Amino acid sequence: MKKTNLLMAASTLLISSQAMAHIPPGGVVLDFNSGRTVSLTDSTGTAGLSASVFPAFGQYYSEKGVWFTAIGFGTDPGFSNNVGVFTGGSHVHSQDPDGNGNFVAELAGDSGGAVYQLADGDAFAMAGLDVANLTLNNNFTSLTLRGYTDSNYTNWHDVILSQDNTGAITVDDGGMSVDTETGAGFRGTHVHLDDVADFGKVYLFEYFFNDKDGNSWRGVNPNSNINISVDNVEIAPATVPVPAAVYLFGSALFGMMSLGRKRSNSKA
Repeated sequence: MKKTNLLMAASTLLISSQAMAHIPPGGVVLDFNSGRTVSLTDSTGTAGLSASVFPAFGQYYSEKGVWFTAIGFGTDPGFSNNVGVFTGGSHVHSQDPDGNGNFVAELAGDSGGAVYQLADGDAFAMAGLDVANLTLNNNFTSLTLRGYTDSNYTNWHDVILSQDNTGAITVDDGGMSVDTETGAGFRGTHVHLDDVADFGKVYLFEYFFNDKDGNSWRGVNPNSNINISVDNVEIAPATVPVPAAVYLFGSALFGMMSLGRKRSNSKA
């Protein structure tokens, strides 16, 4: 086989081993300003995240190929019928802290949680997000960040956010870092989920409150004075491991090319 044909075969195999990206290689950042809140019956929607988004009314926020809405009370993970339609009165809010149209997504005690998914349902990487105004109490003591690692939503990885005695946000996942953010209209903490390998390929991302006994209130109304504000959600293409067969093929290809050079040199 000629060298050029070998190279073409190797390139084809390498390309086929990678998932085709459905978002730009550099990823996207959801700022909740430039997308639209839409619904089943209204494809135009409102510019920016609207004041309340009710999945029971078919409402979801769409920005840069990502969908965001509340977790409906008593529902399973995922976007029903690909449009985020759930039952119950669960909803997410928006706030404009600086009054200049720089919205943040707010999850309060009248919702079971919030959920993100690509519009095409494909896998993605959760790289990080800004969190602020984390308000907990004696009954609700932490917030779960959950990434579902399979398309059936049967396996997941959790990161738990809580607060120390100074009010600073702490994380339970070893090796994961947080730092203070001071962007316009936002004062909070950036959570580096790209430090966590399990968030490199997820099909759904959620966050929800937990009570003092460690019980999840995902999909159930906590009905308590709790809150979290989220901004600048960083989503990147999913990390796709290269199969071992590709490495074996590469080694064989290198050997064949080396052998070909030796034969050429022996004829000279």
